[in-house]
Amino acid sequence: MAVSHRTNRLKLIGTPAVEQLQNGRYQLTVNCTTMNSREDWYSSNKARIFPDFGSLESAEMSIDGLAPRTGEAYTDMRLVSVQSSTQQEQYIVTLVYQTLGASFVQVKDDTVNYVENGLRRVTRKSIAKAGTDFQKTVGTTPISSQIDGETAVTCILANYEVNDTDSYREVTEVYIEAGTLSETSDKVGSQLAIVKETFASTPTTPDGYSPASEQVSNFDGIPTRQFRFLKNNVTLSETEDKVGSQLAIVKEVFKGTPIAPSGYSIASEQVSNVDGIPTKRFTFLKPNILSVRQDFNNGKKRVSVQAFNKTSAEVTSALSEVTTNHKLISQQESDFSGIKTSEFEYQLDESFTEDRELNGLKRISLLELSASDFTAQTVGAASSASPTSGLFLGSQVIDNGGAIKVRESNWFEKGTLSVSTRNLAEGVKEVTTVFLITEGETVGPVTARNTSNFEGLKTISVTTMQDKEGNPLGTDGSTPVHSFETFSNFTYPGLFSINQYIKRFNLSLNSQLTKAPAQSKVLSTAYVFFTTTSTIEPSDYRYESARGLWSPNDWGAFSIFAFGSRSGKIFSTSKALRGYRTTSSSGDVTISSGIGTKASFTFQESEKIKDADSVTYILTVNKGPVDPIGFKWVLDVQIKTAFDDIDGNTYYKKTIIVTDTIPAQVGFPVAGPY
Repeated sequence: MAVSHRTNRLKLIGTPAVEQLQNGRYQLTVNCTTMNSREDWYSSNKARIFPDFGSLESAEMSIDGLAPRTGEAYTDMRLVSVQSSTQQEQYIVTLVYQTLGASFVQVKDDTVNYVENGLRRVTRKSIAKAGTDFQKTVGTTPISSQIDGETAVTCILANYEVNDTDSYREVTEVYIEAGTLSETSDKVGSQLAIVKETFASTPTTPDGYSPASEQVSNFDGIPTRQFRFLKNNVTLSETEDKVGSQLAIVKEVFKGTPIAPSGYSIASEQVSNVDGIPTKRFTFLKPNILSVRQDFNNGKKRVSVQAFNKTSAEVTSALSEVTTNHKLISQQESDFSGIKTSEFEYQLDESFTEDRELNGLKRISLLELSASDFTAQTVGAASSASPTSGLFLGSQVIDNGGAIKVRESNWFEKGTLSVSTRNLAEGVKEVTTVFLITEGETVGPVTARNTSNFEGLKTISVTTMQDKEGNPLGTDGSTPVHSFETFSNFTYPGLFSINQYIKRFNLSLNSQLTKAPAQSKVLSTAYVFFTTTSTIEPSDYRYESARGLWSPNDWGAFSIFAFGSRSGKIFSTSKALRGYRTTSSSGDVTISSGIGTKASFTFQESEKIKDADSVTYILTVNKGPVDPIGFKWVLDVQIKTAFDDIDGNTYYKKTIIVTDTIPAQVGFPVAGPY
């Protein structure tokens, strides 16, 4: 009866071959036939006959799986190879297993050989099941290597290679004995350097040398460190360079200070690098002027000098042609292209800038330098010296604390700084003029004057009152500053009349109201004046050809006195008619009786007296106001306080309202007894 292997579909052919490997490991080769030689090789059937790589020899397969027989299974025996072949009509599957545990086991003993300089190299190959963790560090992980009875040699892991399959992880490790792999000579600049390449060690320093550099390197695939050694105080390079306008000598030195060339001094010392070697770079210069800069874009004509190892007196003497009329204003240590130098700054002992600001007024800023102390000038004082002649001192700052004394002054031209206008009502404007230093001319009464300062100079602000044309306000009060039309209330007076009738022996008087008073709006013009006079003048009532002031204070009235000469009878009456005027006139009349007929007097159609001799009446008429029609009239004159000037004078606003020509009334007259 055929024996199956891991599945009923694989039948053993004969007995599996077993090979014993090193370190307790085995290799097992199993040959099997399949149940269906025609179809088992199909792709859809390969899971029936091909187990997974790395699977245990004792594990049942997923299809028709079969457990191993008692004592058959080897420990950690895992599949590493599977292939198929045909022999006559049989389809044969060959399975190869190896012992692959959870920790690494050497495949064989170490391989030992020797690299440069006699250092031992050990190659070790180990194997474990797939995915087994490998934790070793190149450059630090050690092993002890011993051949036969020799003293053990410590070697350090130099590199390793991991070969992974689905069945196993195989690691090849290379260990090398710590030490110097090579020693060579090399040029650094103009000097000869000793170069030692080591593995896992630091070499000794040759006599008279110092370590110059250390670099990570690679020697035949081995991570190494390369040490370079140089002799102390050796000049690696010497070159010439320009610093400003001067020639400098530059030396690169390793661990030391070089001797200065004749006539030169050390100008700078810097940390440098030559071919990766840390060095010091020394720059040597002769005492000299390195650079000169002159500014021509302002009046100060400043001169800046960079010098090496020179005093201010030496610099001033050497540059006398450009420092004439200049003063040394500063000296400080500075840096010029990395060279520690002295910077000297000179400036003209007198310079100025001129501009026009403040409404076009000239301003000069004057800067003066001197070795002697300056004295303060009076702010506001006028200058008679160039370049500030005719200007006034506004501000001044003096610094007498240093070797060079400084006086900075601002000088200004006098004049008008600003003019501002504020329009008020009724043709009046308030004008504020600001003057610098001295007050100029203004127009109109002054209502305010304030004094302030601008940069130390006096400013005067003057406020005046003007009409809209810019004329002074209130000079004579006869010219209006403003006028406007308006409608004004106007009363037309009513009319009455006294009519006389004489019929032979009868006298008759009748009074009639022919037109009632009327209120109306008439077109008028209001004229506004400003004056220093507080009284209303008679001429105000005649302004603009007006007939006068229309403000009637006496209305029409009449009185009658009648008497009989013989009878002694009397009659009297009087009427005051407010709001009325008349064109009737006063008069007196006497009428005598006739034969057999008495004289009589009738008033308002009513007989008042009869007399056998005669009757007399006396009519007295007050006509009242004139007829306003066809004339202009002043309706009102008003005077009010407007403002006071700074001298205490009071200015008044006068308003005169004048009608246009009064038009005739439109309508029909009426009549009736009163």
